[in-house]
Amino acid sequence: MCPRRGAARRGLVGGAAVGALLGRPAAAQQGPTADSAAVAAAVAAAGRTYRAALHTGTVLYDGPEYVDYTTPGTRGHQFFGGPEPQAGTVQYRSGAFNDVLLRYDLLRDQPVLLYPGEGAAVALVAGKVDGFTLGAHRFVRVAGGDTLAAGALPAGFYELLVDGPVRLLARHHKQVQRVTISQNLAQEYQQTDQVFARTATATA
Repeated sequence: MCPRRGAARRGLVGGAAVGALLGRPAAAQQGPTADSAAVAAAVAAAGRTYRAALHTGTVLYDGPEYVDYTTPGTRGHQFFGGPEPQAGTVQYRSGAFNDVLLRYDLLRDQPVLLYPGEGAAVALVAGKVDGFTLGAHRFVRVAGGDTLAAGALPAGFYELLVDGPVRLLARHHKQVQRVTISQNLAQEYQQTDQVFARTATATA
């Protein structure tokens, strides 16, 4: 090895070692500004990933499978409007989902989503649903409270008939009743409807 090259190499190594001891490495290092920028970029990337997930089925189809529990021979069905899925929208986990196929189980107060391309259905987690539309009908979720308090409504989904300073809400419900048909006892779904007027200051 050439003596000059060896000396130069030893000089570089020595300079690096001295720089490390003095807290000034020979090569430039990233400072706090670069670290802050890296953290900000990582947070922004995570936010973009979450927002993208809100508009995919990974969020919308996270509920349990919905299985029809109707006893064979029961007349009618448990759904609002009809047993067939209808086009609608859902506000779910702070995301908005359009053009989905829905049914609304009135006995369980449960929005049901048809899984695309399959016969399976998913029960949306009610506490994560802010509202939904079913055809031309709009439903909103009322958080509820003390049902004995003046003006309070039981928690659940209500059809928003009129929106404004005074809101007109309809509560739809179904239950199974025993009826006599041709002198034979049978079971039948029967629907009840209640209408409520609520002002902006009402407890609901």
